[in-house]
Amino acid sequence: MADPYYPSNADRVSGGRLQLTGVLQAVKLPDLSIPDGFALVIKSHPTNPIGGFILVASSKTDATNQDTSWPLIPGESIAYKIKNASSIYVAATVAPAYVSWTVEQRSS
Repeated sequence: MADPYYPSNADRVSGGRLQLTGVLQAVKLPDLSIPDGFALVIKSHPTNPIGGFILVASSKTDATNQDTSWPLIPGESIAYKIKNASSIYVAATVAPAYVSWTVEQRSS
């Protein structure tokens, strides 16, 4: 019997990396469904420039504003339980920079 408090184990993982080439130019993450019970993990790549941030938000406008976004320093990550990765925008305060993401997936 499945535990109602924990999702069943996933079948695989999906992930990716995106290069941000402009300063404060927000980019939407790709269309990637996130199964119920799992979280999208977003990470500022460890080799990003020291002193720079990856800004994470749910809109293009918010991702370009340090007052309305979540800042990640190089190597830091955050997880969101959302329906699709495409509801997240990211921007860099220093370019070029990279953002990576991963999420567990179930087979169709």
